[in-house]
Amino acid sequence: MNKTVTANISGVVFHIETEAYDHLHQYLNTIRKYFHDAEGKEEIMADIEARIAELFSEKLKQGKEVIIMQDVRKVIETMGEPEAYMSDEEFEEEKRKEKSTNSEFASKKLYRDEDDNLIGGVCSGIGYYFGVNKVWFRVIFLAALLAGFGTGLLIYIILWILIPTAKTTAEKLEMKGEPVNVDNIGNAIKGEFSHFKKKVDGSNANEFAGKAKHGIYRFFDFIGKILYYAVVLVLKILAFFLVIGALIALATFTVISIGAPFDIQLNNSQIDENWLSEHAALFFSSDLIYGLGLAGVCLIVIIPLLGILYGGLKMLFRFKGPQFKAIGLTAVSLWAIGIILVLISGSSTAGQFASKQTYIETIKLDESPSDTLVLSSLVTEKGILDENNDFFIESDSLFLNNLDLNVVKSRSSEFELYLKKQSNGPNRKVAGELAKNINVEYYLIDNELLFSELIRVPLSDKFRKQEVIVSIGVPEGKTVYFKQEAARVIYDVDNVSNTHDDDMLEHHWQMTKDGLSCLDCAWLNAEEAQETDSLTVNL
Repeated sequence: MNKTVTANISGVVFHIETEAYDHLHQYLNTIRKYFHDAEGKEEIMADIEARIAELFSEKLKQGKEVIIMQDVRKVIETMGEPEAYMSDEEFEEEKRKEKSTNSEFASKKLYRDEDDNLIGGVCSGIGYYFGVNKVWFRVIFLAALLAGFGTGLLIYIILWILIPTAKTTAEKLEMKGEPVNVDNIGNAIKGEFSHFKKKVDGSNANEFAGKAKHGIYRFFDFIGKILYYAVVLVLKILAFFLVIGALIALATFTVISIGAPFDIQLNNSQIDENWLSEHAALFFSSDLIYGLGLAGVCLIVIIPLLGILYGGLKMLFRFKGPQFKAIGLTAVSLWAIGIILVLISGSSTAGQFASKQTYIETIKLDESPSDTLVLSSLVTEKGILDENNDFFIESDSLFLNNLDLNVVKSRSSEFELYLKKQSNGPNRKVAGELAKNINVEYYLIDNELLFSELIRVPLSDKFRKQEVIVSIGVPEGKTVYFKQEAARVIYDVDNVSNTHDDDMLEHHWQMTKDGLSCLDCAWLNAEEAQETDSLTVNL
């Protein structure tokens, strides 16, 4: 157990082990002695301490709470040991040797250089970053201003807003690509004092030029601030809508997740039921697969929404918040786990629909006493089914609105029914069994055939896209009559005149060698006669 002390370094409070504090204190005292007679020694020490505080803060961002001896040694290694016992000539010679042999260069950062500027220091900063003389960039911006209809000025102002100013000595060294250590900080501040002396000793002409340049700078600084606050306002508005949108999305998803009723679109119809409880079991192979899928969807949806909400709040109220990398990594990991869970659940569920099988059944309607078969439909009394519903559950059965009825030529001299039952399943055998289990409800009363628009399957079979296509076989020369109620079951009935299903209702249609032909459609005969007359005239 090591004893710790509290130290204030450049306005930032750190908890440091006693031994590490003593070592750091000795190091800073050595630096003070080294720069004892230097101009701007207080500024040098302030910048050095600011850099040390910055390096310590980076250590604490990694989850540490106390600065230890190892951290202090690494910071000293980064900052460099001051050569306290060397003369100025020896020190400069050693520096030249180090520069000629050292192959490591600090990475450059993009800043504006307001110490060497005409307007905002943009060109100087870009010049340092790319290692190109600033004059070339000034020429490029001037050419863009004159020949590009003012685009050079617009780009310059945007860069002025976006690129930060190199204010501290450490930032100025980073701008030039020089290591931020004790020696470079000291030399930089000495250079600034020398430059300041030259400014003080300058002529009146230089003073006048400086004032003119300062006026231009103030003008463009004013424009830059206006654009800056305009951008800030737009970002605030965007952040507000992000926060509101994220809150609404989270509330909606929460309501859906706890099983509240809502409408869901499915094959151009809607299920207005409790989707996440009663109906979920119809699609998934098991409760476990359903639970994995639901958990995965929650992770995929909620984590990004929380991220948007957090980011919007930070933009809106400009707070820093926790800087723990572990939080971000955990969120990304959970989101990835959510994707994996959805893929597992989705692939398992898709496997239940991998194969499709058809079961065909032929039924003779020997009981029909007439040459005319009247087609109608049963009134649905089970459950609640309307145009917004595709299925419902009642007792131990699942009722589906997946029946289509057509009329074809009979394969015999009698009226017949051809039932084409189809279902999906994990393999052909299971799909065939599921298709065979489909029940079609119909009744033949005298010569009237009534069909239910619903098909029924055992609830244990679950939903596997079961459907039935009913074809009524009408012998050639015999007739079928469509009652108004038949509209609920017929679908795209073939006929020689291509008459729409709704127009076939309440009419007699006779099966000919070419297909169904209407016997009592006066309006249809009139249209055909008109078309024949028109064709004759054209010829």
